[in-house]
Amino acid sequence: MKQKVFLIGIAICTIAMAFVSCEPINNEHSPIVGLWAVEGDKNRTVEFDHDKATIVCYDEKGEVFSKNYFEYVIQRHAIYFGVYSPDLQLYAYECEYQLEGNKLIINGLNVLLYYASTVEPPAGFDADVVLIKM
Repeated sequence: MKQKVFLIGIAICTIAMAFVSCEPINNEHSPIVGLWAVEGDKNRTVEFDHDKATIVCYDEKGEVFSKNYFEYVIQRHAIYFGVYSPDLQLYAYECEYQLEGNKLIINGLNVLLYYASTVEPPAGFDADVVLIKM
């Protein structure tokens, strides 16, 4: 009897550990999928779907000025974005991230937010970017 209770207890603990250790992955149920506003920048939004991130820039009138698409893969605490160089070589750009409630904090995302832009980010390219779920 004690052995049966012990085995059931281990099974419950294993299931609980599996739920606690779940990480975001690339699928439609991932917690990062959706539309995000860039904190401190009303002219940019980021939309994640299950395989790509779309960065939309708006002009002063609120009209869409540009859209950039980046495929991405999530592994542990990093997001790897696919970025093409001017000579059309595909590189993986790594950004560390944290998910805190309705906020997604990504280190170094300014490189992609200001990709092919003549404007530099006010906080620098290496700064953390806070995205707020819309």
